[in-house]
Parts: sequence; C-alpha cells; structure tokens
Amino acid sequence: MAASRDPGAPRALIWPAVVVALLFAVMIGAALLQGRPVFDPPDLAFESDREPNPLPSVTAPPPAFGLEPDTSSPRGLELPVDLLNAIALAVLAAGVAVILVLVARRLLRNRPHRARAAAVLDDIAAGATEQVDAPTVRRGIDGAIARFAETPRHADAIVSAWIGLEETAADAGRARGAAETPGEFTTRILGERPAAAADLTRLLGIYERVRFGGHEADAAEREAARDALVRIREAWT
Repeated sequence: MAASRDPGAPRALIWPAVVVALLFAVMIGAALLQGRPVFDPPDLAFESDREPNPLPSVTAPPPAFGLEPDTSSPRGLELPVDLLNAIALAVLAAGVAVILVLVARRLLRNRPHRARAAAVLDDIAAGATEQVDAPTVRRGIDGAIARFAETPRHADAIVSAWIGLEETAADAGRARGAAETPGEFTTRILGERPAAAADLTRLLGIYERVRFGGHEADAAEREAARDALVRIREAWT
C-alpha cells in the first residue's frame, strides 16, 4: 500500500526558508551599517619638493553673548560591532527555535499514524494470523443493538452499545496491539469487512462526543447510532 503524503509537509518546509532569508538580510544590513573600509595612502613626497602654500590668516569673530562656538561636526549613526553581533546571534537563535518547534509539531502530528502501524506490526508479530470469528462478531453486534431497547437514556444507550462492540472485538480471536486504543482496535477488527468501515467510524465519533466531549445526545443521534449498528451487522452477515 502506498504511503499517503502529509499535506502539511510543504507548508512546514516554508518556515525554514523564511528563517534563512531573514538571517541573510540581517547579515547584509550589518555589513551596510559598518560601511566600506577606506584606505588613505601615505604622502610619499619629500618635504623639499613641496611648494609653500601660505594661507591667509583669518581671525574668527568673537562669540555672541559670551557663548563659545560649536566646533563639533555632525556624525552619522554608528552602531558598535558588538551590538551587531549580538543582534545577529539573537536572530540566529530565534531561527533555530522556530525550526525545532516545527520539527516537534510534525513529529507529534505523525505519531497517530506510527501508532496504528505499530499496532498492526505487533499483531502480526504475535502470530495472530487466524481469521476473526465471524459468529462471535455477529452475536456481539446483536447484543449491542439490543442495548438500545434496554436503555432509556440516549447517551447511556450509545455508550453501552459501543462498549459492547469493544468486548466483541476482544472476543473475536485477535490480540490488541500495544500502541492501540480500544477504539482503534475495535475499528480495525470489525472493519475487516470493508462495508462496515464507514459506519464504524461514524459510530465511534458519536460515542467519543458523548463519552469524552460532554455532549448530551438527543433522539436523532441515538437513532443514527442504532442505524449504523444495523448496517454493521448487515456487513457481517
């Protein structure tokens, strides 16, 4: 079976490229702020070869109101090299942190796929090559359907029916993988009949919303869960 491509992989590869481009921009900006080095060649002319160039004496006017003239010349903005290096290191550290976060998110996102694959490998390694006991599965599904008639409360009926399916999967002759949850195990075992796979997923979604999501089931969801069980039973006929 061909491995499905991760749709989030191209998006995850964009961020490292953005970080690298940002680092190059900071390095170029630091070089521009430092300026280009200017070399002043020494004057090699002999003192005797120079022509005298007398300069006229200029008398500076007295400062007005007793204030001394400001002889300082305006200077451009200069940043020390240490500060530029600190900025570059900070940007580099931020880029590394972003890359590490993206890698961690991708590993966590792929964890369920690896867990399901490990469960199947565990099942094969344990020698569970026998077929699922179909009569046991059919009896278990019939018992789960009967729980809807025995349980008046909608949420209790849905939860009880799915727990019955989990018990059925455990009795069907296969061992659960070490990395599998009860829901994944039940879906894998009862989903060996392809016609039941979609209804198993739908029924598991209703069960998880009611059991773990704090959702209060209504009559429509109760009926949808029971109809899914009936179609699962038909797939195992």
